[in-house]
Amino acid sequence: MVSNNVVFEDYSITCKAKLKEAAIAFLHEAGDVILAATARNYDSADRVDTGKTKGSFQKVIDEGALSCTMGSSYQNAIWEEFGTGVHALHGDGRKTPWRYKNKTGWHTTRGKTGHRPFFKAYEAKKSAIKAEAERRFSAL
Repeated sequence: MVSNNVVFEDYSITCKAKLKEAAIAFLHEAGDVILAATARNYDSADRVDTGKTKGSFQKVIDEGALSCTMGSSYQNAIWEEFGTGVHALHGDGRKTPWRYKNKTGWHTTRGKTGHRPFFKAYEAKKSAIKAEAERRFSAL
């Protein structure tokens, strides 16, 4: 049976726009939470000399894919995360000692222990971020 009183109104475009807007805002906030925790992890590890590595982490939001990519382009961040030499996380580092020079002179090392500041930040914050996502998106 067809009724002349029924009017179909399509709000799908508005709804999708609101969801995307909320998702982008959430990605920015979640990324900032992880980046702040990463910086705090550098402080607590007492490995900050210049602050260059600590301050090198960034986030990039892809609004089309609704994704947040985080990391550092600074090479030392990789060493701080995964370690080097005999201390490499997966045991795949160089096994023989090497020398390097810095502002205090020449040093011999067998590697650097990684302290995983980025991974630890993610692990510490993922439950809270997930709960916040559920809270925000269930309200839509």
